[in-house]
Amino acid sequence: MAELQNRGASPVELSGMVESEHAATRIRFHIVPDLGGADVYLHQKQLVQGVTPQAGQRVTYELRHDAVKNKCWARNIRAI
Repeated sequence: MAELQNRGASPVELSGMVESEHAATRIRFHIVPDLGGADVYLHQKQLVQGVTPQAGQRVTYELRHDAVKNKCWARNIRAI
């Protein structure tokens, strides 16, 4: 996924499907990318206003990388 990041340039818009996992205390969401690779973390703060994540929902998003945690996450998540 790191090669899909466009460091310093305009963000690349990707697409995928929302999946959920039920933890003991809450439901967590992630995106399964259409292009394959590792799942992408979905934080509700990154949803475009009016979007509520639901398992099976198709979305577009911009891929970002957290260098400290060495994980990718999605931002500007929109339903399609």
